[in-house]
This record gives sequence, C-alpha cells and structure tokens, in this order.
Amino acid sequence: MKAPGIQLVLYSWLVPFMFNTADIALKILSLIYERKFQAVSTNMSWLSALEYCNSNYSGMATIRSEREEWHLLKYLNGTNIQEKVWIGMRRSRVFGFWFWMNDDPVIYQNWLNDSSKNIQDDQNCATLDQNQTKWVKQDCAGPAPFVCYSGE
Repeated sequence: MKAPGIQLVLYSWLVPFMFNTADIALKILSLIYERKFQAVSTNMSWLSALEYCNSNYSGMATIRSEREEWHLLKYLNGTNIQEKVWIGMRRSRVFGFWFWMNDDPVIYQNWLNDSSKNIQDDQNCATLDQNQTKWVKQDCAGPAPFVCYSGE
C-alpha cells in the first residue's frame, strides 16, 4: 500500500522546483542569446542611423521573432522615445522584397495593414510604431529616432 500523503508532499515539493528551475534556465538562455538594444533619441535619416549603428554597435535593430519584438517594445517603453523608430529593414528598389541589413532571414513580419506590399511609392525603409506595435514603411529620408543592437 502506498502512502498518499508522502507522494503528495514529494510531488508538491518537486513541481515548483522543476518549474522554478525551468524559469531560471530560460532567463539565463535569454540573457545569453538575446540581443541588447540601444535606443538613440536623435532624429536621423534611415541611412545616417544605419551608419551610426554600424559604427558604434553591431548594427541597426532587427526583429527575428514575436518574442524579440516584445522585448524591444518593453525596452522602448522604458525610454523617453514614444514614437516610431527606425529598424534595420529596407525594401529592394529593384525587386520589391524586404530584407534585414545584417542578412538575418525575414521570417517574422508584423506590418500595419500589410502595407509592405504596395511598391508604388518611395517608402523603402521600416519603422516600428510603438503605439500600434506594428511595422510601418516610411520614406528613408525622413528623420526619426532609431534602435541599434549589440550581440549576435
């Protein structure tokens, strides 16, 4: 005959330990593999922002997943920047497809109203709109704050 009280105590002790251990492991892994973002509140054209990020950091921010976008929005929420920010994405003027400047594959996309498909304009650079939490295409010459990243 089994002692149900002992099993219950052991189970109730092990389960929280297992979940806490998993949470800690995930946090450690996210610290190792997450990119570190750096917001720059100075308004620059997209090209000037790209040059600044490439000179001072690993590059202009890219968004590889919904989780990474969530981390970026959470980070930006703690800054004084409350508007659209340049991200490191641009559209090919010849072929019309969007690409990340650091050659990351474009797997995750989050465009406002699927605006990326209209190629009949001069809006060839991407911003992250913090209020709508969506990507919006913009004219690359327009000034905006931007986000750089360090790390892999």
